[in-house]
Amino acid sequence: MKKIAVIAIIILIAAGSIVFSQGKYKVQAEEKVILGYTTPDSTSFQSIRNYHNYLNAIALDTYAFNMQGKLTGETPQEQVDYAKKHDIDTYAVISNFGKTDFDPDLARAVMSDKHAKEHFIAQLASLAEEHNLTGINIDFESIYPEDRDLYTILIKETAQTLHKGNRKTMVSVPAKTVDDAANDWTWPYDYKKIGKYADYVQVMTYDEHGTWSEPGSSASENWVKDTLTFSTAEMAPDKVIMGIPAYGYD
Repeated sequence: MKKIAVIAIIILIAAGSIVFSQGKYKVQAEEKVILGYTTPDSTSFQSIRNYHNYLNAIALDTYAFNMQGKLTGETPQEQVDYAKKHDIDTYAVISNFGKTDFDPDLARAVMSDKHAKEHFIAQLASLAEEHNLTGINIDFESIYPEDRDLYTILIKETAQTLHKGNRKTMVSVPAKTVDDAANDWTWPYDYKKIGKYADYVQVMTYDEHGTWSEPGSSASENWVKDTLTFSTAEMAPDKVIMGIPAYGYD
């Protein structure tokens, strides 16, 4: 499955805003998280201003990194200041998106090289501290299946470092209904272990269908229920954040 990045809009995320019951699972988090993803452009900032009453967290998709683990990009300070003024949590999104798509080699570089990883994690902590962010949202996609354990270790060590500064770790993961080693897209993400170390796990309950598949909904009801059933069985339900797509494919 090919993942297409959507960065021109704010995608709303909700944790605990829906009572979900299927089989033996019934989930209702005590604390709701309504998260919007933002980009550096002025339309994102205007969206925050227009809809801040509906949000209690934003994730700033304005950063990148290189093979040596060096962070690049700028913090949209105007967005951060506005969020703080309105008591909205702030997360820096760190993804392995390269020139045209998610880059598994870029992800592997900071997971497998000791010095690059240490530099990468230290910069995440410094970024969060410098701008007084709530935490970091790691969004590594299309990583190699054989890097599953390396990714889990990266999440563990990142969370441990961030927790020392009282910062949170959010991890975005592809949606799945079973842990299938034959599925190259979802296998690299060990829900149980990632859920153990991360404060929140943002399950990407969207892109069920797209240009890589037969026609269909981007997030059909039964598929979303099945993915949430699996997610909440693998990790603490109050850590799970459900994605809501605000787009479609033509």
